[in-house]
Amino acid sequence: MVFVHIVLFKLKPRVAASDLQAFVAKVDTLKSLSVVKEKCLTINHGPPVITDRAQGFDYGLYTHFKSHEDYEVYRVDPGHKE
Repeated sequence: MVFVHIVLFKLKPRVAASDLQAFVAKVDTLKSLSVVKEKCLTINHGPPVITDRAQGFDYGLYTHFKSHEDYEVYRVDPGHKE
């Protein structure tokens, strides 16, 4: 059974554009991790599409893993924790 992992972020008010770009770049580096390439079926991230339903969240990470066990391997990987 596919395991879905979702992380929602609330950014500080008035975050500088350069800080937001750095944050997005850091999240994007997850795609290059070997554990993601090996265990993750899908990884997407971005701002909410429908902002009036976002409940204050500014950004999200959405991933699919083949199993909960694959997610656990990802979760404890040192690259993921950075």
